[in-house]
Amino acid sequence: MLNFRKNEVIGIMILVLSLGAGLLYLASGHFPFFNFFASEETAISRELLEEITGLDLPEEKLYPWWNQPVDEFIQDTVQPGNLEPNLTRPLAVVIENHPSSRPQTGLNEAERVYEFLVEGGLTRFLALYFSQVPAEIGPIRSLRSYMVETATGYDSRLLHIGASPLGYQYLSQLQVDHLDEIRRGSYYWRDSERSRPHNLFTGKDSLPEGASEKHFAVLPAGNPDNLKAPVSLAVREKTDEVEIRYWGGYTVYYQYNEEERNYLRFLGNASRPHLNTAGDQLTVRNIIVKYVPTRVIDDIGRLKMELDSQGELLFFQKGTVIPGYWLKNSGGETEYYNREGEPLEFLPGTTWIQVVPLNTEVNY
Repeated sequence: MLNFRKNEVIGIMILVLSLGAGLLYLASGHFPFFNFFASEETAISRELLEEITGLDLPEEKLYPWWNQPVDEFIQDTVQPGNLEPNLTRPLAVVIENHPSSRPQTGLNEAERVYEFLVEGGLTRFLALYFSQVPAEIGPIRSLRSYMVETATGYDSRLLHIGASPLGYQYLSQLQVDHLDEIRRGSYYWRDSERSRPHNLFTGKDSLPEGASEKHFAVLPAGNPDNLKAPVSLAVREKTDEVEIRYWGGYTVYYQYNEEERNYLRFLGNASRPHLNTAGDQLTVRNIIVKYVPTRVIDDIGRLKMELDSQGELLFFQKGTVIPGYWLKNSGGETEYYNREGEPLEFLPGTTWIQVVPLNTEVNY
């Protein structure tokens, strides 16, 4: 009969626990023998993903981009070589739209882009990246409170330079994970060929180590022509043009491109295409015009938007328009519906959400 002293027993227990931890580490893919399946081309199952990574994947969680259940997303898209500890966290970047900031970089690569009014009759973008981070994004400017609220709804890491007083208050209250250039300047650079303050950029190689890998997953490319229309064509109105007149004389114009099944974006009218720095015109698959209660809150003209509420919307897709409504509860994601209460479905590709005051003129 074996007889161990107390210290020996403790030592054996430590050895067993260490060996177990080591085997778990190797099984997680840190040694070629245990990573033999990494070259497989088939998607792995939810059960195997949980077994390998220990992820806690909620049963009812929907991806924010096309309302696809996590189970289906993992089955269809996640390959063994793409295992990441967090599959649902995007990156949100504040990009300016002052005339001196154009052309911008990185807007065509974003999965979702919000266009908000700021003071002075200008607009500013909140671009969200989920499946890829471009090498260059910008120019980057300061954020506002409603941008913080929007980014929080996606549990995103937020990149910006400075903020309005209310914006900083929201960052603190909502405990948002963010990288402010004022304190984290190493993650950004200035383009010497552009004038300040319209020359601040970031990109994949400038972000903190692992940020562009640990917070992103590969999205299904999808074929927009294969998706069934979520709403009967009988309630869709045909329209190939969208004109949105913001405050201050600023106008956004979209024209539907039947051949490419997307919308071409223009500034002002159809003679001024909105281009990126590579000279390519910005294109959009889905457009939401979202009517939001908006008011001026100070002498500078800063705005407050009531995002934790509900309101009307216009949804443009495949050269048609669907009237509907949106609603959002505090801390949650915004939900979009047609007037019959059916959830709107987005085609794969970039979705632009044009956030406008209630009295904004929209022509189509």
